[in-house]
Amino acid sequence: MNRFWNFVQENNARVLYLQGAIADETWFGDEVTPAAFKSDLASGAGDITVIINSPGGDVFAAAEIYNALKDYPGKVTVKIDGMAASAASIIAMAGDEVLISPVSYMVIHNPSAIAIGDSEEMLKAKATLDEIKEGIINAYELKTGLARDEISRLMDLESCFNAKKAVDLGFADGILYTEHQSQNEQTPVLFSRATVTNSLLQTINGGNIMSDKPILSTPGAYNPGTTDTYAQAFWQALRGRGITNVLAEGTDSAGGFLVPDEFSSELVVALQEQNIFRRIARIVKTSREKLKVPVATVTGTAAWLDENEAVPESDSAFGQIVLNAYKLGTLMKASTELIEDAAFNIEAFIAAEFARRIAIKEEEAFCIGDGDSKPTGIFSAIGGAQVGATAASATTLSFDDTIELFYSLKPAYRSKASFVTNDSTLKLLRKVKDGNGQYIWQPAVKDGAPDTILGRPVLTSPFVPAIAAGASVMAFGDFSYYWIADRRDTRFKVLNELYAQNDQVGFFATERVDGKLVLPEAIKLLNMATN
Repeated sequence: MNRFWNFVQENNARVLYLQGAIADETWFGDEVTPAAFKSDLASGAGDITVIINSPGGDVFAAAEIYNALKDYPGKVTVKIDGMAASAASIIAMAGDEVLISPVSYMVIHNPSAIAIGDSEEMLKAKATLDEIKEGIINAYELKTGLARDEISRLMDLESCFNAKKAVDLGFADGILYTEHQSQNEQTPVLFSRATVTNSLLQTINGGNIMSDKPILSTPGAYNPGTTDTYAQAFWQALRGRGITNVLAEGTDSAGGFLVPDEFSSELVVALQEQNIFRRIARIVKTSREKLKVPVATVTGTAAWLDENEAVPESDSAFGQIVLNAYKLGTLMKASTELIEDAAFNIEAFIAAEFARRIAIKEEEAFCIGDGDSKPTGIFSAIGGAQVGATAASATTLSFDDTIELFYSLKPAYRSKASFVTNDSTLKLLRKVKDGNGQYIWQPAVKDGAPDTILGRPVLTSPFVPAIAAGASVMAFGDFSYYWIADRRDTRFKVLNELYAQNDQVGFFATERVDGKLVLPEAIKLLNMATN
């Protein structure tokens, strides 16, 4: 039995220390450990102070401790010393009075789990998690008086509260300076989703493992790929050498794995090398299904006034751009012999091939995507950039056309602007001369730097429309106003059985991403004449 609790007498007062993970094993179906805790609690009398410094753990253990403290005949004062996260925050709600150190924190979030089985088992797992969440909300609601919808929203956001915010929201009653400094206290534990709410919940049809190991990797969340052990287990599994308990930490509900951090970084680097938009756009990481970006569509102005003249109203207007999470996936196969060959660099092979495939589809969408289950491209007629200039011809470009496009963009954006066009269009531009007979295209002055037109970088993408009547063939602007939202890291699945008849293994990768121009005036397009 792992005792994470400790009852002591300090200055004639009874103190209960709850430190570290709230149970390494679930209390679901365990009659011994809960009974031992309740026996220790009942072995003394009088008021009790509960000192909590815990990243969380088993939700069923938290529920039993919460109930035991609620039934305790004396006054229960909870003092948060370091952190009360996840399951530990549930226990904190049992206090008649909850006090928090000014340098301590509370964390609340949705329960999450790993479940093994078919689609019916997944539905049961979801239903169980939904019920567990409702039970947690009961404790928070009773203490804070907040509306259930608001508590649910805070849990969805995986909220971390400092002392002041915890008091403002009602999760704590007051702020204090820590009064108890004893040898039983430990260094505050950093929050990790590896030990939170459902540490090892052995539920659902007697055997499926529910735990708080991550299903999806989200910004700031625990990721098993940060350990060398997990990375080694991941690649060994791809070679058909078994799935270890370590690797199971990254298993999602459909049997896939989170890719190790190093591999994910390598894939992103490869994407940036093959995708010009990821080099010049703004990349944002988000754990939300939708990211809402407020945008000022109309700005107010000032005015000169005569003496005693009323100041005219001039309001700014605001709109909103919503970045969604569209799913992009790819599947490839490799022979078993190739994968099992120790001399074969499977990491490099998969990274290069997946990066190539994903980068191509991303680049296409960032250029010409119509926003229908995919990002909205710069050259999209709806939601794309604004037309800045129209060429005099339907078949060729001149120096004057380029000048018109350049100055159609406001000066504030020109200082960081780039040209983006098709390779065939660039070939034509390289032949264009100014009034002095000098080529407007200038080669880069050093290796690795882009070529320039009118002093600004010029980049090419195969998905920019080629020259044709009425086509948008070139963009010029500050591409940092094109936002690419990565919903989460790449998810990876190994399909061992599907292609077994051909002695092959399938590899399936997915990502969720969106891209939109958040400020249309920041990029201008050059259109060809219609005839």
